[in-house]
Amino acid sequence: MNNRDILYWYCLEIFPDRLFYDEVSDLIAIYSHDENTLNIYDLISPEPINYPEIVAALQTDATGETVFHFNLECDELELQQRMFRSDEEDDPMFVRGDLDMASFTYPVTAHT
Repeated sequence: MNNRDILYWYCLEIFPDRLFYDEVSDLIAIYSHDENTLNIYDLISPEPINYPEIVAALQTDATGETVFHFNLECDELELQQRMFRSDEEDDPMFVRGDLDMASFTYPVTAHT
C-alpha cells in the first residue's frame, strides 16, 4: 500500500508507546492493553501473519478479551464480529469511490 506517510504519523503522534517489533517474524504490532482488553490496531509484515502466535505473544495473564480493530481472516482463532458505527465515532476516513463499510474495517493506521 502507498500510505507510509499516514502510518508514520500514527506511529509518531498517536501510538509512540504502543509499538512492538518481533525480529523473528519481521512484524510490527501496534497495540494497547486497557484493563483486561488487548486492543490490536494494526499488524504490519512483509510475510503472512501467524495471528495465534502474535496474539499469544501480546496477551498477558490479565487479558480477558482481544479486539482486532481491523478485519482479518484466520481460521485458527475464534472470532466474533462487531459492528462499527461510523456515525457514533469521531474517526474520519476519506475514500475515493464507493466503499461498503458495513462489514469491512481498515486498520486505524490507514485512516486519514
